[in-house]
Amino acid sequence: MSLATLGVSVSYSIALRRTVAERDQNVDDLNRANVDLQQAKAETEAALARALEASDREQRQSYAATLARAQREMDQGRSAQAQRRLRELIPAADSADPDPRDFAWHYLWRQSRRDRTVLDDLFPGGTCQLSAGEGVLLGVTPSRHRGGVWRTDRPDAPTLAVVRPTMRFEPWDLPGSEIDHVTAIAEGRMAIALNDSEERDGVLSVVDLSDGGVKATTSNPRFGSETIATSVDGLRLAIGIQAAKTVRLERYPLEFDGRRLMVFGVPEAGTVVFAADQRRIVSARHCCAANDRRLLDIWDVRTRQRVMARDDGTMGPALAVSPEKGGPIATGTLDGIVQLRHPSRGTVIATLPAPEGNDDHRVESLAFSADGKLLAAGYNRRAILWDVAERRRIESIEGLGDWVSSVAFLPEWPGDVALGLGTGEVVIWHTEPIEDAVIPGGHDEEVWGVAFTADGDLATVGGDRRLKLWDGRTGAERRSLGGHEAWPSCLASAPTAGLLASADFDGRLLIWDAKEGRLLHNLQAHEDRIRAVDFSPDGRLIATGGRDTTIRLWDAASGDLVATLPGHERSIRGLAFGPDGRTLASAGEDPAVLLWDVESRRILKRWEPTTHPTCLAISPEGLTIAAGDARGAVMAWDLESGALRTSLPAVQAAEISGLAFSPDGRALAAGGQNGVVSLVDVGMGQVHVTLAGHQGGVNAVAFSPDGRTLASVSHDRTLRLWWAGPPEASGSR
Repeated sequence: MSLATLGVSVSYSIALRRTVAERDQNVDDLNRANVDLQQAKAETEAALARALEASDREQRQSYAATLARAQREMDQGRSAQAQRRLRELIPAADSADPDPRDFAWHYLWRQSRRDRTVLDDLFPGGTCQLSAGEGVLLGVTPSRHRGGVWRTDRPDAPTLAVVRPTMRFEPWDLPGSEIDHVTAIAEGRMAIALNDSEERDGVLSVVDLSDGGVKATTSNPRFGSETIATSVDGLRLAIGIQAAKTVRLERYPLEFDGRRLMVFGVPEAGTVVFAADQRRIVSARHCCAANDRRLLDIWDVRTRQRVMARDDGTMGPALAVSPEKGGPIATGTLDGIVQLRHPSRGTVIATLPAPEGNDDHRVESLAFSADGKLLAAGYNRRAILWDVAERRRIESIEGLGDWVSSVAFLPEWPGDVALGLGTGEVVIWHTEPIEDAVIPGGHDEEVWGVAFTADGDLATVGGDRRLKLWDGRTGAERRSLGGHEAWPSCLASAPTAGLLASADFDGRLLIWDAKEGRLLHNLQAHEDRIRAVDFSPDGRLIATGGRDTTIRLWDAASGDLVATLPGHERSIRGLAFGPDGRTLASAGEDPAVLLWDVESRRILKRWEPTTHPTCLAISPEGLTIAAGDARGAVMAWDLESGALRTSLPAVQAAEISGLAFSPDGRALAAGGQNGVVSLVDVGMGQVHVTLAGHQGGVNAVAFSPDGRTLASVSHDRTLRLWWAGPPEASGSR
């Protein structure tokens, strides 16, 4: 090789090594940049996670604070304020955010509507007038020329307890017109709207409530009325008109959709009502500009003549006519007396006394129920429900925000009366009150266990040695089954397999067919009292634990013993399978909480609380294990890491004897021996709501599969069902 060639080779080699070194350096730089990028990404993701966690925590704290304030307001009798506060938590219809509401909210929402539902959808600051039809409630504030329709729904299926109407509001604006008065016709499918403002001649419109379209209109500058009335058959309409030379009823035909509606103009009438026979119109006529005193007129529809006029000197604007044939006319005086009058002569045949405690008593509004048996009267900040036949006061509602300017019974909700206030608010007065809890019955002795089946029915076991099956929709008792010779001590359900397992103080385990109520197996499972029982999620295994310190696994179908798990040194108090069925948690008086691998039978984790646990529950998603203890505390651990998530030292003032997570995992119900059930947010470590009512210690709690009913059983021998109402009754914005 020549020197020249050697030099080139050396130069090439040096250049190649330099290139390789530069490449390696670039690769190192690229790797370091990638590491830096990954680290920055991880730091960014961690920061974002912390921010989201902080935001979530802040939202949950705000949620908990809102619930606490709402419950205090309800305890103070301020249900309207509680409703407004709870309504703040209802997500908007177009919101993409998750719904924050859990069982505690739904239960409080229902309870806040114990005797009233407050609707403030109309424009505030104006007197509200109402008209009810089938499935609809129409409202208008004449001074604001604004109207709206609430559509009311009732659940089709039987419900567990009293339900409240769902009120879905739709603003209502007539094209090119304003709304001053309104009434429902055609079984709530249509409405008659009147605009008698000074800017326009009186315009009467027929409106289709399904789409807001105007079917027909008629106008007359003399139209002017405080109310509009329709006959029972919906073919006639009465409206007040300014007086003409001839004092008689005037007629104005109005045609739409092949129908002919006859409009009767009633001279000088402020308030108009059809009599039950549809042949007469009763009206209250203005008579004095100095006050609101009225004269009573009765008109014959066929002859269009006034057949009776009466001036008692005390009658005000409130007027109603019983829908029963031969039923009375009701009028209100300016000093608060309700007068029941003869239907044709107009003479007073009975009076209902003015309310006490308020000098400003004037009867502002009146309405009969559909059967004529009840009469609702509106006054200043209150309303009274009267029994017409017995002339007695049935119910009253106090603390309303203003004069009750309008009252209307909801046709499909006989116990509910809509009240329109001078503030523009609408209050639905529920004369049938809501109970704290439904108590369908119980046992002759203490009730020790409760469980729901897959279809939402219930089972309970009690000291009377009976297993009882209950209808979860109506609360009716279906079966009462014998089989235990000793007191039953606990109960579990296998929803997927349709099985129940009850255990007793003698150590026996009974396996039942939940639908047929048939006993399948009666096993001597332990030598002493069984204190805990649970099914695996697939229903194939039953775990039992008792005072003999052992845990035993049983084949649910055959009743054979599958395995014995020794690990506790003292009595077992709680058992809970994980949602995947591969793990089993146990709580003992050691004190210890153990997590087992079901297949290998070995202990995966061990927690040692300072006070012995008394009950156990695992969240539906399998991330959290919660235990209650003998001092009233609740502890929760992360199942994966084993870390303590929360410790609440004073959930109850007595032993926690029952725990259950709601199906969505957001609420933990804790029943205590002080007779109280607490609803706990485990993540926040806060008690949302307390449910009081039992007269003895609570022994067990359970949620229904749909999460809307919480069942608790007690030493007081009762089963209590705390109901959040049907899903459609959860409020709307």
